[in-house]
Amino acid sequence: MTSFPGAWHAAADYLRCAGVSTLFGLPGDDLAVLRAVRDSGLRMVLCRDQRNAAFMATGYALQSGGPAVCVVGKGPATANAVTGLVEARASGAPVVVLAGGTAVERRGTGAFQELDQLAVVAPLVKWAHRVDHADRVGPALEKAFLVATSGAPGPVYLEFPDHLTATPVRVSRPWASHRAALRAPAAAPLTAEVDQLIRASLRPVVLVGGGMRHHNGEGVVERFATTVSAAIFCTASGRGAVPERQALFCGLSGLYTPPGTERLWQEADLVIAVGSRLEETATTGWPERIGSEVPVVQVNVEAAELSTEYGGHRVLGDGAATLAAWTEALAGQPPREPWLSTVARCRDRAAALAESALARMRTDEHVHVAEVLAAVEAVTPADRVLVQENGLQDMWSYFSPYYVCGERGGSVVPSEQTALGFGAAAAAGVRLAAPDRPVVAFVGDGAFTLFHADLATVRREAAGVLYVVLRNGGYGWLHAQLDRNGLDPVRYPFASDPPPQGPRVTTRAELEPALRRAWAACARGEVAVVDVDVRLTDTPPGMDDLHGEFPAVPPRTGLALGATVPWRPVAGLVPAQYPSTTAAVGGTLAAALAAVPDDVAPEVPLLVVADAYSKWAARRFARRCASTERQVRPSDSTGLETSELIRAFAISHGWRGRCHLVAGLGAERVLALAERFAARGPVLVCEVTPLDEDALGDPGCAVVALAMTSPSVADLPPVEADAMPGALLAALARRSSTAGVPA
Repeated sequence: MTSFPGAWHAAADYLRCAGVSTLFGLPGDDLAVLRAVRDSGLRMVLCRDQRNAAFMATGYALQSGGPAVCVVGKGPATANAVTGLVEARASGAPVVVLAGGTAVERRGTGAFQELDQLAVVAPLVKWAHRVDHADRVGPALEKAFLVATSGAPGPVYLEFPDHLTATPVRVSRPWASHRAALRAPAAAPLTAEVDQLIRASLRPVVLVGGGMRHHNGEGVVERFATTVSAAIFCTASGRGAVPERQALFCGLSGLYTPPGTERLWQEADLVIAVGSRLEETATTGWPERIGSEVPVVQVNVEAAELSTEYGGHRVLGDGAATLAAWTEALAGQPPREPWLSTVARCRDRAAALAESALARMRTDEHVHVAEVLAAVEAVTPADRVLVQENGLQDMWSYFSPYYVCGERGGSVVPSEQTALGFGAAAAAGVRLAAPDRPVVAFVGDGAFTLFHADLATVRREAAGVLYVVLRNGGYGWLHAQLDRNGLDPVRYPFASDPPPQGPRVTTRAELEPALRRAWAACARGEVAVVDVDVRLTDTPPGMDDLHGEFPAVPPRTGLALGATVPWRPVAGLVPAQYPSTTAAVGGTLAAALAAVPDDVAPEVPLLVVADAYSKWAARRFARRCASTERQVRPSDSTGLETSELIRAFAISHGWRGRCHLVAGLGAERVLALAERFAARGPVLVCEVTPLDEDALGDPGCAVVALAMTSPSVADLPPVEADAMPGALLAALARRSSTAGVPA
């Protein structure tokens, strides 16, 4: 029989016996937990914010593969940790939250910070429990760790009300370890139906999810993929489970599919998903035939982790053990050489596209996010763990091969919830879980500002973290939606200019030296911050297509990979001058739709390029303001007016196509954006320039209209070659001359 002065002392002893060494949190006002851990040998990382504490614990659990503990007080303290619980649950992180609570005799009296905390957290965790009697403390602690770490891992919540702080707790037996109760991983048998599917498949794809983290130590995924000649993709949370320089690895799936590898999804005849819930970001952009004509075989440890959105076999079993058993059963199959050749060509195509994009980036004066990633890779050791956010600019790190997580490297990313500030805080937990590994946090300035209260905590407790902060002025994703929704960024300033926390990089020449100095400081045991100025328009491939919650554009018949897209001016769309924006929009769209076959016209997407309009608006704004520095990204009511006109036109003409009003991207970026649209069908592009650049009112406009053909429209009649000069036409001429394609 062992006796403890209170519940927190019993908890400290159990945690020590369970192998826990570090706690994250902000305790309640009575500091009972600090008194309990004082002599236990446990390390208490005191945070300034309960949300950050939960994020740190989640990072610790994701990196270590074992349980992490977060300690919070009652009432608003528990409520403030809810965001962290949301992230831990979606990430599948075994985080045990130990919270204070209102004493049983005070409940219902309006006691200080009284809150029904179980009701608040129960929907977010695997198990939520409040201990009201001292005799139940021991069993509750053991169950909390069992539930958090078994099956599909996830967070649990355990509440110790105030009256247990000073109530003796007696434990009649030695603590039972949660590890001792875990059964050996069970392999799901290869059924005849699944066996037949795999053997008959000529173009299989294996998708690796976050459930395979820490479960691919023997390379079972690669061995299985080699046996069945499958291309390998992973989800964002599954990154690091498979070495990304492996010959069959092709990048991340869904939203983050590398340009050049789309063909693999278009041609796949079988998808085998292991350890993935098949969430939206992992499946965005998948062809509609996947899950209907193309079966999806899912392997997961719990039924609740299986998706019912896709047709195919659903298999319950441990992912690693199941793939190992299936590899043995399927041994001896001849390689699918045509598919392996396609995989190799797609990998080469993705690398060539990325290198070409980097080469173009190096020709201008700005620092690009992809270049920042290349510098991080060059400066820091190969066994680094890259901890990421999920903002508009830092998402470049999700796109292979702009960043490659090698065999020795690691990756920690936010879950499908993408809570802002997660990566900045989680980096501390990752560092404490892996003190011998370099840790780089690749974050945006909006996330870093939200986390900033605990930067001092990281300096004190998790020395050696390098923060690379992308300064685009704030919340880049939200700011990017303003133009698309016709909203004024001056009135709704998502982008601002927070003060830098470290050296500020504004030029390419400053980038690598600043990172080298920062990494040297990290090697000395310091926390280093490098601020890098990036542009709001520097977005990853494909992100220009996305709006707000990124509804997927319905997939359409695509171009063969590597085919050059022919551009032509459209007959009937002669360059024209209009006295007003209204006339320009109405006349241009009417002529454009008349030039496209009736069966596809209602759904044709249109890009209205207004770079010159944006510059005119900036000049007008500067003349009207006392300070020209207030306007970071030029925009004004012109965008709102044009968007409203297009919307009215669409309603009156039954046009269902998407319209994108773009500015500040540059001609080459616009052409690249249009090419992505053209993979799904025809696209129309109009370049709009003001007639009177000094006008304070509507300047009128000149319009040059172009069309991009696709397999949906065999040929569009060309117009005479007397088109009005424009930036798009000039860029198109350069591209056509190098590609040998007529403009």
